Amino acid sequence: MSNKRLLEELEGVGATVQFAEEAADDASPSYISAELQYPASFLRPGADKDQLDFVLREGLILFRAENVQDRPDPPFCLQPGCMNGPIERERMELLRDRLQMMQPGCMYGPIKRERMELLRDRLQMMVNETDQGLYTHNHNITGNYGESGGFNKFMESGLDRSYLPVWMQDLGYNTYHVGEFLNKFRGDNCPRGWNVFDALVDPQAKFFDVKHSVNCGPTLSYPEWRWHQTDFVEYQAIDYLKQGVASGKPFYLQVGPVAPHFDISSANDFCIPADRHKDLYQGLQPPASPNKDIPLPPETPIEHPTSYALWKAQKAYRTRAQCLAGVHELVVGLISELRDQGVLDNTYIIFTSDNGYHIGNHKLKQGKKMPYEEDVRVPLYIRGPGITKGQVSNYQAHMMDLPATQVELAGGTVPVEVDGISLPLQGLTKTATNLRESVMSELWRFPDPGARADYPLVGMPTELGNYRSLRMCTTYDALGRGLPGCDAPFKAGMHCYKYLLWCNNFIQLFDLKEDPHEIVNLAAQAPQKLLDRFNALLSVLATCRGGTCAEPYKLMHPAGTVSGLEDAMSAEHDELYAGLRRFKFLNCS
Repeated sequence: MSNKRLLEELEGVGATVQFAEEAADDASPSYISAELQYPASFLRPGADKDQLDFVLREGLILFRAENVQDRPDPPFCLQPGCMNGPIERERMELLRDRLQMMQPGCMYGPIKRERMELLRDRLQMMVNETDQGLYTHNHNITGNYGESGGFNKFMESGLDRSYLPVWMQDLGYNTYHVGEFLNKFRGDNCPRGWNVFDALVDPQAKFFDVKHSVNCGPTLSYPEWRWHQTDFVEYQAIDYLKQGVASGKPFYLQVGPVAPHFDISSANDFCIPADRHKDLYQGLQPPASPNKDIPLPPETPIEHPTSYALWKAQKAYRTRAQCLAGVHELVVGLISELRDQGVLDNTYIIFTSDNGYHIGNHKLKQGKKMPYEEDVRVPLYIRGPGITKGQVSNYQAHMMDLPATQVELAGGTVPVEVDGISLPLQGLTKTATNLRESVMSELWRFPDPGARADYPLVGMPTELGNYRSLRMCTTYDALGRGLPGCDAPFKAGMHCYKYLLWCNNFIQLFDLKEDPHEIVNLAAQAPQKLLDRFNALLSVLATCRGGTCAEPYKLMHPAGTVSGLEDAMSAEHDELYAGLRRFKFLNCS
């Protein structure tokens, strides 16, 4: 269909053409934008007209409708050579008839690389650990597979209706995702919020067997190239970065390399690096942590390994470092491209990880789901305008704080349902004056049909091991240990504690400043009134929503007279805390 023909048909259905760009030559695309009146029942609430965008190239029409209410009924296509029409059947049939489509809402054509690029570059389809800024008990993605979690549960729960990429699009950003999204994504159902959704297809953790899908198009792979997955993710990410700059709009690019996760095709759970990195770091040893040879107490409801081969620990640590060499190159490549594009100084870069990792700590094998510091602490680096170079913050952040922070950096308002709060970036975010004192981590374990029997949780039976953990950083010396010299990462005068409740109600309490390796359990020595406060706070955070998560004391002290542990420890509150119903598990199943 020619540009002229489409303009005539749009005029025939009463559309107002806002923009039309004729192709410069036969190989170039044409673009048309138009507004079209429809009954309000066809559109999103509050909308009285629709914005239509068309791209024409060599007989191919790509179409987007701005104010559709949801994805259309089948047939629905988001793939190269495919035309996506609006949701309403009458509206689909109208466009089909006037534009002579082959079937309602879809127009198929040959799948070519140039059409993939056209779709990726110019078409904004109305189509996520989860980008919602919520604790696990609020988004309820409690596992990687089956009924407890993974991509299918994410979509079935409707969690893509309101999360970071949707918020960024609402703020006028183009949004791009490349790399790992969630386990069990198979390329047949795209989440909302992404202009381009280029996700690795399950199983993602196979480094020399790259499989991905662009906007839920066909699964693509490149077996003849021996392309390491991290290199592929870098290549795609740089391409989308260029597109984001070229669009002239602000953009959000989310990059998720799988490395240094172990390769599932590796018999011994090792990461497989790129060929150029496989000889790096020979002789590298895991850190000689003081807790390496100290087993967890027998009361902890986990399977306690009797041994872990030293060669396995060494190889696991070395191959992870080799795989991270590729991630390092990915980061350097993105920063170099931002500099080449002239936008580095106007871009915020956030680097973090979804989990830590232990290798032999507490005499455990390798894994990531324990409540101890090796697993729950992750790197967090932020670079961008207004952020002081080399600044180090001792503030206790949480992963759920990142969506709130990103929304505020983009000039938006954090949705009220978010559990996290923006990071205290002076002059850039609107963090409350009273910085949050406590955060919580939680592990939910249910039988997972997709879990490997030999690797559910460091040898932990899948039905055991649930825990809730309170991590508090305060200037209050709760254990009366004084203020001796301070080691990083704790600033002078700051005490950090961890109150850990296992599903069999075994309690561990650690003074992280004096005992950062979590060896000495202080629960039996701690004053009961302190344990009462910790348990009450854990009870609130384990069930909190929204603002309560940031200010848990308000639930117990509505008048606002208590804002931290030091206030709460006043003797006048002893009766209150002693009388509260204790938070505890009924069982470990």
